[in-house]
Amino acid sequence: MLQLYRSRRFGIELERSEHAALCYHVLAHLDLGSDAATLFDRGLPPRPWRDALAGAYARARGRLRLQFLGIETTSFAELRARLFGDRRDPALGDADGRALVTAFTRALEDERPRHAERWRAQGALRESARLDSIVETLSRLRAVLWEASGGPPPPLTIVDCPALGWCGRASHRSRPGGSRHRVVGVSLARPDEHVVCQVFHEETHRVTDPVVLGGRSGRRDTRVGQPGHELHEALELAAVEAGQAIIDVRAPALRGAYHRWRERFGMTL
Repeated sequence: MLQLYRSRRFGIELERSEHAALCYHVLAHLDLGSDAATLFDRGLPPRPWRDALAGAYARARGRLRLQFLGIETTSFAELRARLFGDRRDPALGDADGRALVTAFTRALEDERPRHAERWRAQGALRESARLDSIVETLSRLRAVLWEASGGPPPPLTIVDCPALGWCGRASHRSRPGGSRHRVVGVSLARPDEHVVCQVFHEETHRVTDPVVLGGRSGRRDTRVGQPGHELHEALELAAVEAGQAIIDVRAPALRGAYHRWRERFGMTL
C-alpha cells in the first residue's frame, strides 16, 4: 500500500511506501562486509532465509538492482512484475540473477506479515512545519543544481524507508506518457539536517555522474577491492565536492550540517 502523506509542493512529494520500506528492511539483514551498499543492522534477529539470500546476492552481477527496485515501483504488484513478471528487470535475467530474485522474493514473503504490523502501528506522518522546512530547503538547493540546464528541476518524490538508516538511494520512476521523475529513498526518522544533505547528495549525482562517466569504461562496483570500486569512489567524491561548492557559495548556513554529513561517511575536507 502506498500512502501519500504530503501534497506536492515545489515539485516535491513525500511518500510512505510499505513495499519499498520492506525491501530495505530485508536488505538490512545482510552483512555485506566492505561494501558501500550495505544496510546491515546488527540489531535485527537472524532469519532462516538470510544466508541463502546473502549467498545469492554475492553471486549475482545485477545485485545492485535490488537496492533500487523498491523506490522505483509504486506497489507490491509492480514490484513483483519487475522481479519476475512481464516487466522483469533485465539486469537480473541471467541464472544468478534469477536465483537472487527467488531468494529475495522468499524473504519478502516471510518478513511481510511482521513488517506490516509495525508499519500500521507507525501510521502516516502528518503535515508539519518540519516537513515544510525540509522541502523548502531542498527546493532551493535543487534549483541551483539545475541552473545550467536552463529549466526547472524535474519532479521529485522522497520515499520514507526507515531501514535505510543514514543512507540514501536514488533513481527514476516512469509515469504515464513516458515521462520520468526523480525518486529518492531516505529515512525521515533521521535529523532534518541529515535528510536535507542526503537527498541533496543523491540529487547532485544526477548532475555530476554523467561528467565522471564520460569517456570511462567498465562497471561500477560498491565492494572494496573490486575492479569497479575506483569508479564508485570517483562518482561519490565528485558529487560530494560539487555539493560542497554549492553549499559554500549559495547556502553557507548549511556548511556546518554538510560538514557533519561528510564526516559521518568519512569524507571530510
